[in-house]
Amino acid sequence: MAFAAGVGAFVGAASFRYGLKGSYFALVTLAFAEVFRIVATSVSFTGAGVGLMLPLQESAANMQFASRSGFIWLMLGLVALALCITAWLKNSRFGAYLQAVRDNEDAARAIGVNPFSVKLIATILSGGLMGAGGAFYVQVFQYIDPGIAFGSHTSVEALVGAIVGGLGTLWGPLLGAVSLHILADLTRNLFGQLTVYQNLELGGITLGMKTTHERIPEVLEFFPRVKERLHSQASTLSGGEQKQLEIGRALLLRPKVILIDEPSIGLSPKLVQDVFHLLRKLADQGTTVMMVEQNVKTALQFSDDAIALEMGQMVLHKPASELLADPNIERLFLGGNLHTK
Repeated sequence: MAFAAGVGAFVGAASFRYGLKGSYFALVTLAFAEVFRIVATSVSFTGAGVGLMLPLQESAANMQFASRSGFIWLMLGLVALALCITAWLKNSRFGAYLQAVRDNEDAARAIGVNPFSVKLIATILSGGLMGAGGAFYVQVFQYIDPGIAFGSHTSVEALVGAIVGGLGTLWGPLLGAVSLHILADLTRNLFGQLTVYQNLELGGITLGMKTTHERIPEVLEFFPRVKERLHSQASTLSGGEQKQLEIGRALLLRPKVILIDEPSIGLSPKLVQDVFHLLRKLADQGTTVMMVEQNVKTALQFSDDAIALEMGQMVLHKPASELLADPNIERLFLGGNLHTK
């Protein structure tokens, strides 16, 4: 949190010293994030493009808990802290300074307000709060890569909640963020308001209802946890359960090949292992599974063959076990050239 506040101070000082504001300041902050992302992708101690898996060490000091309830209480504490700071800003002299600078910097300067200092403190507060949120995110999922830490998608997602909920309000950003996340969950590849069974029925819509109903019990044998929640709404399933339901819906068609993109994204390490074990089981039973996956090392442990692409061209095609031990795989994610002789 302190380090993030320091980064906020550096970015703010570098930007405000040259009079940047409005959309220009927003573009510069995105540019700084992109520079940090490129640097993080190019050095080994950040895990380069592969990212880092955090060790599981359950304790309150590490923000790691044995059950979800611990994370929920910590999240509520962070939200309460952010709301208290926002409430203080709305009713403090510094908050009035912020509004004055936002409305008219020249007029604020004329009444003795220092716009540079006010904006710098604001970026420090913002950086610290975002740093706390980032630390919480990493401990929940126990994985981080340059895209998660500095990607523009993450930055924009953080902004949109506040914009939708209402800038300059106390509860607006919170309500906006909650509403957007509920909407995102309901509009996944699954139909959130339908039950697990109804989602499976839709997966077999081209087969006819008789054939679909015959195959659903077969598919559910792969997913005992999903089977237990057959009549629950799909939106109430965990991330791992929803991923299993998506795969199960595809299996109704008895495909010879399954194409799957980023099966581990958004899942905890335990759920990642469960999904990969499932894909391995499908492969062992004769279904060809082709996946694109950012968690390369874990994916290779469950795969038979691996292909590496560079600029849209296949540059490596090896057994997964051989590629896992090949130093070239590190060069790939460090930006090296993988063309072999």
